[in-house]
Parts: sequence; C-alpha cells; structure tokens
Amino acid sequence: MTAPRVLHVITSLDRGGAETALARLVETPAAIDHVGVVTLRGEDSPLARRIAAAGVPIYPLGGGGPLAMWTRWREALLQSKPDVLHACLIHPSLLLTILPRRLPLVIGIRHSLDSLAGERRRTIAIIRALALLSRRADRICYVSHQARRQHEAIGYPASKGLVIPNGYQVEGSPTAPEGKRALRARLALPPESFLVGQLARLHPIKGHDLLLRAFAGLARVHADAHLVLIGAGTDTPQGPVNTLAATLGITDRVHALGECNDVPQLLSGLDCLVNPSRSEAFPNAVAEAMIAGLRCIATDVGDTALLVGDAGVVVPPEDISALEHALLDLAALSESTRQALGQRARAKIAARFSIAATARQYADLYRQLHDSGERDALRSGYS
Repeated sequence: MTAPRVLHVITSLDRGGAETALARLVETPAAIDHVGVVTLRGEDSPLARRIAAAGVPIYPLGGGGPLAMWTRWREALLQSKPDVLHACLIHPSLLLTILPRRLPLVIGIRHSLDSLAGERRRTIAIIRALALLSRRADRICYVSHQARRQHEAIGYPASKGLVIPNGYQVEGSPTAPEGKRALRARLALPPESFLVGQLARLHPIKGHDLLLRAFAGLARVHADAHLVLIGAGTDTPQGPVNTLAATLGITDRVHALGECNDVPQLLSGLDCLVNPSRSEAFPNAVAEAMIAGLRCIATDVGDTALLVGDAGVVVPPEDISALEHALLDLAALSESTRQALGQRARAKIAARFSIAATARQYADLYRQLHDSGERDALRSGYS
C-alpha cells in the first residue's frame, strides 16, 4: 500500500508555531509522502531550509497578481501530483475552499477564540467566512479541543471536526540546567540569578504586559530575579516592553532578546517559563519549555490545562495577582525541587505529545481521505 501523497499549503515559513509544527511533521518518519509545501508568501528562512533538507520541495506562490499566482498553483499541483491537500492556517484554508478542486481537503485551525475581539478586522472576517466555506472541506483539523468547541459554536460543521494536538521531539533536546552557565554569562548575570522566561512574539494576546506587572512584584522580593523575553518584537527600541519596564522600574531586570535561533539552549538556562496569554489553542512555548525540563506557569486558555496538568501551575487569564503569587511560590522552592518538577513535565510531553504519535494520527487521516477520494474518482469518472 503506497503512502498518500500530501501537499501542504501555508501562509509563509517564517518562524511560528504552525510553521514549526509543519517542519517537525515532514521530518518525522511516517506513512505519509510529503510531496511539497506551497507558501502564499515566498521567502527563504531557517524553517524553509529545514523542510527542503528533509527532501520536501517548496513552491512559493509569491506575488505578481492573481493570474500569476494561479499559474504557479497549477504548476505546483502538476509537479507534486498530490492525493490530499492540507491547508495549515486560516488564510490558505480560505483560499482552498474557494478554488476549484477535485482532491480531498483538510483545513487546519490552530488558534482559539478567547480574544476574538482583539484580532484584526480582516482576521475576524476570515474566521467567520470560514464558518460557511469550511463545509467545502472534507475534514477540519483542530490543534485543541477548546478551539474545536469554540469554532463549532460559531457555525463550523461538527461532523467534519477532529483534534490532532501538536507533537514534539523530546529525545536529544537540551534540558535544564544545561544552559544555566551560558545564559547567565550571555546576560552578564551572577550564577545564582533566578531567571523567569517568556517565549512569544510581541502581540497583545501574548500578555507581555501581564507578565511584566507580575514580575515587578517578584522583583521587589527577590533581588536576584530577572526576566528573559524571547520572541520577535520584544527587543524593539522604545517599544511596549521597554516602555512598561521603565514605568515599573524594572528596566535593569528585563532582558529582551528578540527573535532567536537557539531557543532550546536558551530555555535550558531558565529556571521557569511563564505563558500569560490571553488567548491560545495549544501553547507550543509551554510544551517546548516542558521538554527543556522547566516548571511552567500558564494561563488557563485553550488546551493549556490539558497540556500542563499537575506538571505545572495554571492560573486564570488576565489575573496578574495569581501570576505573581505563582512566581513567588516557585522562586521559594530549592533548585533541586524545581529540577525534579521540570523532569516530570518533560516526561509528560514524551508520554503524551510525541511527534511520532502525532504523525501517525495525520497518516491515518490522510489515508482515510485518500481512499475515499479514490472511490469518488472512480464513481465520477476521473482518477
């Protein structure tokens, strides 16, 4: 039995949760023939190079107007000869539900709707349009149970939904406190410094402001506490992070590193990670921190509570006081206790959210759609 040939379509291959998840999937041995990745925006990036190194062709649609993009799309189909199309985010999902096609289609939903009002008007319009157009897809694949419930509540067809969580590579990943000395040397901090981290691009839904205010309370009690921010936009001069840190009087305690290519090594140097998001479906940052052996504090959005369980601390969203108290409690623990709790978190990811298990679920989905597509082709006279 040949593996189903799958063509993935994604907005871009810039660094992000969906993009990284796609790279992991194509790198993982499974009964799937990944015949290509189509990007709506063509650009070179570390993730694009990872995917290409896995032997998967990349087909940028680029610009040049609708006719030029349509021509490149047709060329990608002719060259890749897929059995199944998988749109990984809402923009490509919208596009593929509109375009004429004869192939089975999976659309991917990777966000929750906790803070829909905070999204751009265009994004809200696409989400609502997909509630109608998603009926043209064969399956709707959500990354979290909460995202599925929320989208079906606004009209996405329940009969087509399923949940496949993100999967992660645990073996070989650095674990705390491997990077402790290197990170403190990089930041010119004493070895005994207590480092709190956040891994997120700068966006209101990520709650950087909430963490800064909670950390200010920790900093008043612990003179050795420092905050490390990893993610695009956090290091913008005179940006929201610097402005609020100055207002709170913690500028010398906040280290905004911006976008980094050595995230696993940086995480392995932290003492804990905080994910204060206002909205999240399945937080990659929390899972990656758990893999690094960190105790995590996270807001109860999306499937965060399912992911963290008793291996971390879950607090209500927008609750600065709860974040502060969770930080104070964690800082009071001995380093050996924090490490033991972090190893429990790492073990949970390995047991329940491995990339191998996720790849098998996708392989089963693609096989079902491929087989049904072949039956439909025979009935309708094309193959």
